[in-house]
Amino acid sequence: MKIKAMATRTSVRVVAILVSISSILFLGHTLSRVTAQQQDRPRPNIGRTYKESKPSWELPPQAAKGSPM
Repeated sequence: MKIKAMATRTSVRVVAILVSISSILFLGHTLSRVTAQQQDRPRPNIGRTYKESKPSWELPPQAAKGSPM
């Protein structure tokens, strides 16, 4: 009976270790993807006039010319 209990405890510990390792790897992969997406932002371009300049953020969608407001 003691051997069976010891085997059960050992298997539970192994499963707990495997779950911990896989969650750490998953979180590391997710964090690396998030930081890669943040680095892909367009860079601002400062021109001589505001028409030549380009903002560092994306402009919100706008209606086409001639469309009702």
